[in-house]
Amino acid sequence: MRLDADPGVAPPVGAEVDFFELTDPGRTPPNADAVGHWPTDEGLVFMVADGMGEGESGAVASGLTLDAMAREIASAPSTWEVPKRLRRAVQAANLDVYAKALAVPELRRMSATLTASAVVGATLHVAHVGNCRLFLRRERELVQLTKDHAFGWEPGARGLGIGAVIAIDAVTLALREDDMLLQCSDGLHGALAEAELAELLAAHPPAAACRAMVRRAREEGAEGDVTVQVAAVTHCPRAAHAWWRWRPETRVSGRSRTRA
Repeated sequence: MRLDADPGVAPPVGAEVDFFELTDPGRTPPNADAVGHWPTDEGLVFMVADGMGEGESGAVASGLTLDAMAREIASAPSTWEVPKRLRRAVQAANLDVYAKALAVPELRRMSATLTASAVVGATLHVAHVGNCRLFLRRERELVQLTKDHAFGWEPGARGLGIGAVIAIDAVTLALREDDMLLQCSDGLHGALAEAELAELLAAHPPAAACRAMVRRAREEGAEGDVTVQVAAVTHCPRAAHAWWRWRPETRVSGRSRTRA
């Protein structure tokens, strides 16, 4: 498989997406993963967040992230380009987590990772911070589209709530028919090898793939929260170019079937 670099813009053609998500709490409640998806007039936005902190603070951080993303996506001006909407939503989520951590001493060291994807037209847009992952399966190959960041409070760590300024990675990719997207928390990708993830995506539609991945993660000894989202592109007129971009940016801070 080849992802060709091209600075152009994919043509405004629509993709049809079959989508499913599943989160399974670990042995120690509450579930510190948060998962959500929002069909829009233009397509589908979906995200996974993984909170970290003592006691219930991890769940608070991921919950604040989910709430902020939903709010900001719903209220973003339609004149903004999709990457700007995602970036602004992540910035708002970061400030919400950061402000709450400053205001409540018991939550002082909470943070969250976040990967948010939007399928709009025939294009995938991604905003990413932390160690959740987004994979693309195309032509029998599985490629990790996001880069893992150090997570926690050590120097150089990246997560929502650590500071008022956050670096956000952005990915843009022209989609093709039969592409499959896998977005997940480290509870899944830490338990299963990429080869097995690829096999499960190839063998199942989204709902069955999510259930099989969670089951296999538990069989492999995963004790923490496990969250997975799978989006299958069932129809997508071929774009003129398949292109991919990754860039870090530093700024201040169910189931559905949809046509993008």
